[in-house]
Amino acid sequence: MRKLLILLIVIFNSCACSSNDDNGDKLEAKFTVELLGENVYHLTDVSTGAAYNSWNLGNDSIVKNVEYVDVYYPAKGDYTVELKVNSSSSPTEDRYYEVISVSEDDLIASFIIEEEDSFNKYKFTNNSIGEYEKIIWDFGNGVTSTETNPHSIYYPFQGLYDVTLSLKKNGITVIKKQRLVVSQDDPDYLGNMELVWSDEFDGSTVDMNNWTFETGASGWGNNEWQNYTNGDNAEVKDGMLIITAKLVGAGQKVGDYTSTRLISKGKQKFTRGRMEARMKLPSGKGTWPAFWMLGENIDQVGWPNCGEIDIMEHVGYDPLNVSAALHTASSYGNTVNHKLVELIGSEENFHVYGVIWTEESMKFYIDTPDNIYYEYSPSTKNDDTWPFYKDQFFILNIAVGGNWGGAQGVDDSIFPQTMEIDYVRVYQLK
Repeated sequence: MRKLLILLIVIFNSCACSSNDDNGDKLEAKFTVELLGENVYHLTDVSTGAAYNSWNLGNDSIVKNVEYVDVYYPAKGDYTVELKVNSSSSPTEDRYYEVISVSEDDLIASFIIEEEDSFNKYKFTNNSIGEYEKIIWDFGNGVTSTETNPHSIYYPFQGLYDVTLSLKKNGITVIKKQRLVVSQDDPDYLGNMELVWSDEFDGSTVDMNNWTFETGASGWGNNEWQNYTNGDNAEVKDGMLIITAKLVGAGQKVGDYTSTRLISKGKQKFTRGRMEARMKLPSGKGTWPAFWMLGENIDQVGWPNCGEIDIMEHVGYDPLNVSAALHTASSYGNTVNHKLVELIGSEENFHVYGVIWTEESMKFYIDTPDNIYYEYSPSTKNDDTWPFYKDQFFILNIAVGGNWGGAQGVDDSIFPQTMEIDYVRVYQLK
């Protein structure tokens, strides 16, 4: 459906539409029409006895109390323009109609969709009419483009996708929408991904091009007891990142423990893909290791509006389980969007913890991407339920104590405790 908008409105006098009001002239509505070119028409109110007016421009646009208006009609057709005028001295009104016949199309947005031989790939061809200043495609899957005829677009999952083509000219936007129906998932979706970034921890020190040590003993919003240090509790050795939580004081209070919190904020950040880490977890009451992500825009919008993806959390007093969770404005803190899963031996053996993040869902897995144990896919996606359309950065840490980790106390006899990370990897579509 075409939507026709006003090109330009110039307010000559914001209140009075005619200088003839109060001069005793009979109230009579009237306007003139002048073609300016390229389907742009100049309409002038020449009514008598009027103080106020209202224009219906025949293209779903209404403007009030202007002496003249320039209006653009991109498509050919007949447009009935109505001018309604009122006097300031009486409740009477008068109306004047005129049909503007536009003989030629000037700008029509149009495109065709063709399915290609490759699975779930579609070709989009722009066959719009007329010249325009700017083009914007929205393919309904989080992908946009400003190319006239973009490359093939891949839709890995079944669903309904509303594709929009927007053309801009002379300050107006002409839009064409079509709904694309993708009937089935691509069974080789994961095979269409490639490794785009990783830290394999093969050096001798933490790579500061990837990570920053976040420091402090502020409780971190969860009443935690550890003080995060600037590298004293982390080392890279034998192809592993080793984070160590230590007892450094008498115990049982804030600051008596040290640990590490590494963040990739401002250095390595990603939107969608498959993110995973291979790790062996610490053990004992009071430990709270995590591999998670936060929105890169947290400084601008705050938490939880930035979104949080907890790829793996584990508390030492519950050694047989690990969990995944999402925190958004709709549910955070003790979020309803979480899943606890049994995993025997997470403290003795290495496991891969990952998430498959698409436009439609978050799928959490252990060891292999087909071993999904939790999926988050809200039926209504907005800023409250789905802030996950922007970059997120990684966090690796061991907390001590806190609302969850210390729910059954902290056993000081267990320290030091380590979390060993073999790698962190990110895969995205080719």
